[in-house]
Amino acid sequence: MNEGNIKINKGYGWAILLFILLGVILPFYESQRVISWSSPRGEASLDVFHRLVLYYSQRAQEIKKLWGWERFFQQDRAFWNSLKDSPLLFSEQVVSFSASLATIKPAQVKAQEGPVGVSEFVASTTIADNSLSAAVLDSELISLAATSSDISASSSDFVINELLSPPYNFLLLGDSFVAVYGGVGDILEGTLLKFQNVAAARIGKVSSGLARPDYFNWENQARQSIASLNPNIAVIMLGTNDSQSFQTTTDKGLIVYKYGTSGWEAEYRARVDNFLRIFQDNGILVYWLGLPIMRDPVYGAKVIRINNIYQTEIAKFNNVVFVDTWPILAGADGFYAASLPDSRGIERATHVSDGIHLTNFGGIKVVNELFRIMQTQLTLNRK
Repeated sequence: MNEGNIKINKGYGWAILLFILLGVILPFYESQRVISWSSPRGEASLDVFHRLVLYYSQRAQEIKKLWGWERFFQQDRAFWNSLKDSPLLFSEQVVSFSASLATIKPAQVKAQEGPVGVSEFVASTTIADNSLSAAVLDSELISLAATSSDISASSSDFVINELLSPPYNFLLLGDSFVAVYGGVGDILEGTLLKFQNVAAARIGKVSSGLARPDYFNWENQARQSIASLNPNIAVIMLGTNDSQSFQTTTDKGLIVYKYGTSGWEAEYRARVDNFLRIFQDNGILVYWLGLPIMRDPVYGAKVIRINNIYQTEIAKFNNVVFVDTWPILAGADGFYAASLPDSRGIERATHVSDGIHLTNFGGIKVVNELFRIMQTQLTLNRK
């Protein structure tokens, strides 16, 4: 009986030892993947166990960098990814895409049918509490209160000069990038509220855009929000769902605009102009956040087309600034980067699993770019 108990105890001992070894080796080997799995909301939303695993994985990344092991693990990861994505093993068709998306011109964009599929979330408005940790704010987000002097703007480039002095009443509008918990709009709203003489209201609608006013009419929403909230600055991030055919009713009847045609582009440009004119007519300074780089090359080409339309139409308005987010989330080669180094050199995921929406780190990089531009045009002091 005692001998049997000893054997059982030894079995448990080996099992516990194996569990400990796996708990040490696997997070070390897969440290980059563990970091990529961290909550889009940020480290503050994780429980104690997940924080410990994440902390250990971050330290593992630092050790790999210190000991010169980064290249080995990158090559190892690239090998398994290439094996997983091999068209010879897992597909009947070989897809070739050799050009960097960053160099594609509008004429090179291939027309594709159909809307972008994203899951539906409840629209989110005016969430005042953003739980970005102080450590994240200090290390990743621009600290506009680092100096005692105010950060003031040169207003020579703007027609509406009086809007450049506080107080600032921000209106944040957009699709899922603005609507969802932990997204760009959520991060931006919570950050803005940390400054003096700043108010912010956020109105987002997932799966919306300018292509389908029958689903959600952004022109009507903008007019209603301006009338009720009286903003003097707006931040807009739209377009994720607009690479699709749409229709409109005129005095000549129903007209269908097929995506990729010249008629579609002319109509979409007109909708962008009409939308922006609402803010111009109400004397509102607008920051338009361009869509970020995307993982899927076909969808990425659509996003480039949409961004190019925004840039050229925005150039017609003196009160609108286009903020290009594509390069800040691309890798050094201009291609999609699933992760980028943070201020400590640790690789962090930029996008969530769909390759479209952003993690907390990716969202902070976008907000950081926006603040870099705003600090030259506004007077902002941290509370």
